[in-house]
Amino acid sequence: MNVPLTDAQGWVTTAEARKFCIMEKVGSFTTRHPCCAPRVTNIHIPRPRPKR
Repeated sequence: MNVPLTDAQGWVTTAEARKFCIMEKVGSFTTRHPCCAPRVTNIHIPRPRPKR
């Protein structure tokens, strides 16, 4: 299946988000995937970290 991708603006800018004064992690999650399953191929492809 092909799905078109588009750029989208965030709900708040980085400057606005910094005004929230979040000083600690507010949540996390872990999803366990079995090793070498075909459906997790994209998880194993390294991606560059976004620039801040």
